[in-house]
Amino acid sequence: MKFVEAILSNNTTDDHCREFVTQKGLVPLMNILSLPNLPLDFPTTHSCQAVASVCKSILVGYLLFLLYVSLFFVKLHLPLLII
Repeated sequence: MKFVEAILSNNTTDDHCREFVTQKGLVPLMNILSLPNLPLDFPTTHSCQAVASVCKSILVGYLLFLLYVSLFFVKLHLPLLII
C-alpha cells in the first residue's frame, strides 16, 4: 500500500492517478476496506491512512467515478450488514 501511495501522491500531474483508475485499481483498493476481519483499530493504522491518501490523490480528478465505485461496494455488501 505504501508503494501505491508514494506513486500516486508524489506526482505533479494526474497521469498516474488517471492510469490507476483506468486500469481498475479502485476495485482492489475498495476490497481492502471491505475485508471482513479488519481489526477494530484499523482506522488508526498506517494502512488505512495510506488507503485514504490514495483516495485523496484520486479524488481530485475522479470524484464521480470514485463515488460510483464506493456506492457499488456499499450496495454489494449492504445485505451482509443487515442480519
